[in-house]
Amino acid sequence: MRKYALAIIATTLLPLYVGSYLALVEPEGIVLKGGESRITHYRFGGRAATAIFWPIEQVDRNVRPRDWDDSL
Repeated sequence: MRKYALAIIATTLLPLYVGSYLALVEPEGIVLKGGESRITHYRFGGRAATAIFWPIEQVDRNVRPRDWDDSL
């Protein structure tokens, strides 16, 4: 029973995680202006989005390296 529950959770949560990442990510970056200019790669969520999506972002950076720009 636990095996099936884990499979159901994985098949539900994994597409939701990937879909959320794709909806929020901006690989070319967004420049935030305030006290000091900095770049972010998420439409919203700030540091929480950066932490939550770090694993999939590393995969994305390897799959599409030309799309990622970390320079200001």
